[in-house]
Amino acid sequence: MEEKLSCDGGHEFKLLFSCPSGLSPSQVSVVFDEAYDRNLHPDHTLEKSISEIWDARVQQSSSLYNGTKFRYGGYNFNVENDPKQQPHVSLHLGLTDYR
Repeated sequence: MEEKLSCDGGHEFKLLFSCPSGLSPSQVSVVFDEAYDRNLHPDHTLEKSISEIWDARVQQSSSLYNGTKFRYGGYNFNVENDPKQQPHVSLHLGLTDYR
């Protein structure tokens, strides 16, 4: 279902899900779980360098701040073989931050 597209400015993006006919609220759900949070890199040196670079940039720019945001972890799209059942999409979300 993923499709690579580009816009007039030449920037590429992926269309992850498309439903031209639309979905009702009852056909959409969200799974909000720690399993979809940002995972730390196994290289502790790399994680430490990310923190150090972030701290240096915060010192240089007082308008820079860290904040929590949702992290997209994927989706499931279920279409049952039963024609009486409506399709359903479930978004997988976790937490991350700007740093």
